Amino acid sequence: MIYRKITIAAAHERALMSMRSNSWSHPIRVPLVLALLALASGCASPPAETGPATLQQAERLERAVTAERLHTSPSRAVDDLQRALLLYSLADDQPGQSRCHLALARVRLLQNQPAEAVAHVMGAEQAMQGLDDDSLFYQLHLLKGRLADSTEEYAQALHHASLPIERAVVLTYLERIDEAHAAIRTHIDSETGQPEDYGFVLYAVAKHTFDSATALKALAFYKLADNPVGIADSLYLLARIHLAAQDVLNARVYLQRALVVCRALGDTQRERKLLAELGAL
Repeated sequence: MIYRKITIAAAHERALMSMRSNSWSHPIRVPLVLALLALASGCASPPAETGPATLQQAERLERAVTAERLHTSPSRAVDDLQRALLLYSLADDQPGQSRCHLALARVRLLQNQPAEAVAHVMGAEQAMQGLDDDSLFYQLHLLKGRLADSTEEYAQALHHASLPIERAVVLTYLERIDEAHAAIRTHIDSETGQPEDYGFVLYAVAKHTFDSATALKALAFYKLADNPVGIADSLYLLARIHLAAQDVLNARVYLQRALVVCRALGDTQRERKLLAELGAL
């Protein structure tokens, strides 16, 4: 995917609201202060309660945002993540707030809304103050690299990458495809975690090498991740690979399968393109 190149600073500027502290112009006796406080506590709404149940509800909402929902129901994904973010905020759970902000930034990128993505990246950066979590900082710098097309941010993401697949993802964004493939080559056949990232890297490798076996592996990982856009991309790539090899029969089969997925997604633009290519065969 190609994302609009924007700088973090220019994309989203927030006006900061200053909070004025109340000051008494005249001294007030302690009994009167206590009376006023008692009155205020009687009239005010009770504070929101937080505890294990609140965090459990937030975690359920966060887990509900699967790759499939991100692509087929992004508005619902945003709603769930916003509710989870609110609950994590009530509980003063910084890692939870950070994860939700980062997830919301990824959704906004999928929706081609870079300014909103930047706002959530900034929210994540604020929530992560004082934390020491390489996984969160890897995600943060990766997103900042994608938004600004920044080599420096990608370098920071590489610094915080703790898994081979994380290194491979960053190298893929840097278009160092051979290095990305080498980073995961020995893990591909036994790996079941982070399937969307493996699909992303292997799709890039297959597009670079035009190797059908690698494209099939990318397709398998995207299926494991329930990522319909990745599935459609992989099917279309397989059609191109077979067409380049003069295998029109299999090229048609993969184009038809990609067409079915795009129709299910409601992607009319890609549907028209696939129909045109099928008609030209």
